[in-house]
Amino acid sequence: MPFVAGALCLMSAPAHSQTGHVVAAVDPVATYRAENRPPVNSETVSCRQLKDDVQRAGGLSILSEPKRWPETFYGPEVPQCDPWSRPMFSYVKTNDGACGVGYICAPRITGGR
Repeated sequence: MPFVAGALCLMSAPAHSQTGHVVAAVDPVATYRAENRPPVNSETVSCRQLKDDVQRAGGLSILSEPKRWPETFYGPEVPQCDPWSRPMFSYVKTNDGACGVGYICAPRITGGR
């Protein structure tokens, strides 16, 4: 136990370059919020257009078949998902074929006993 307490004390000590000012934490998901616009139907646009829209905005709500609800796609980086979900690269059907648009936050599948 003394080792852990000592490690915590060392980690909390300010470094030479620190000023002692408290800086507000950045919301890790804020950069990955989808645009505030209606979902885009993936079958009405091209793959290139969808990829460009997702990369420009950082996130886009896309409605694709066979799902009946829109899914938020993120890009170009892997998103910071909630603890109960994980990032997963996903594809949609566009008017020019299958398209790897970006990442979604998919629910984690856990086994039970």
